[in-house]
Amino acid sequence: MLELCPDFCKENVLVFKEQVHFDMAIGLLFDSLVNGKIPFEPLAAWNEMQTRTKQGIYMGNGLLLPHARVENISNPLLAFGISANGFLPETLSSSEKATMICMVLSPVTSPLAHTKVIAKMASKVLDPHWVSKVLACENAERLYAELI
Repeated sequence: MLELCPDFCKENVLVFKEQVHFDMAIGLLFDSLVNGKIPFEPLAAWNEMQTRTKQGIYMGNGLLLPHARVENISNPLLAFGISANGFLPETLSSSEKATMICMVLSPVTSPLAHTKVIAKMASKVLDPHWVSKVLACENAERLYAELI
């Protein structure tokens, strides 16, 4: 992911040991981006992401993908979290359980960058071996190593 999101770092990775509501998880992941080294307007990004979240962010195979297009950034920003026990609420529109959250903030000026990050993540979550390895990670450092 570093080739697509060069500013992705282990501070943007969270491992939740207990079930947590996905609203809290999304907030904590967003905070990791706000407190990162790339400045952006957090309120505008948060509002955009909340609008898109209401349209649906479950991508299947356990992945929630909150995302927004953001002004004044040059590369996509990524935060990633897992909860092997699943995020609350436990039920989605399908019988699947959300266990991963990939948050993407991408430049307004580059729709292709946005698409590339989402495509890369989609290819990863379609690999059951990779998903098993990721969900078995017990700390952020190990999870980060699986993601890069």
